[in-house]
Amino acid sequence: MIDTTGMTSYSVIIADDDHNICDALSELIGDDPRFELRGVAHSGAGAAELVRAQRVDLAVVDVQMPQGGIDAIEAIHAVSPSTQVAVFTAKAGSRLQSQLLSAGAVAVFHKGDALDLSGALASLLRG
Repeated sequence: MIDTTGMTSYSVIIADDDHNICDALSELIGDDPRFELRGVAHSGAGAAELVRAQRVDLAVVDVQMPQGGIDAIEAIHAVSPSTQVAVFTAKAGSRLQSQLLSAGAVAVFHKGDALDLSGALASLLRG
C-alpha cells in the first residue's frame, strides 16, 4: 500500500497509438495517487497539444507512433520546456536509447520489461 500522506501529485499525459497500451497505462497511472492523468494522445502532435493546453509534469510517449520518439520529445519541449518526457517503447537498442536521451528524454523504458513503472516514473519526478 502506498502512503499518500503529504504526497505530491504529478500531472501526466500518455501518448501511444496502441489503444491497448493507452488503456493499460491509463489504468496504472490513474490508479496511483501520486499521479493525475490529464489526457491521452495517439501522436506526438496530440501530446504537444495536451501539454500546451495545461500544465503537465510528465509525458509518457511511444517511439513508433505518428510523430513519435524524438519528434514527440521536441514538440513537447517546444511548448513546455519544463515537462519531463519518458519514453515507453517496444524498440530496443543502445543507439536509439542514446538518441532519445540526447533529444531530451529523461528515461527510456522498454515494454515487456519487468519493472514497477509507476514507481520509476515517480522517482524521475522526485529526482
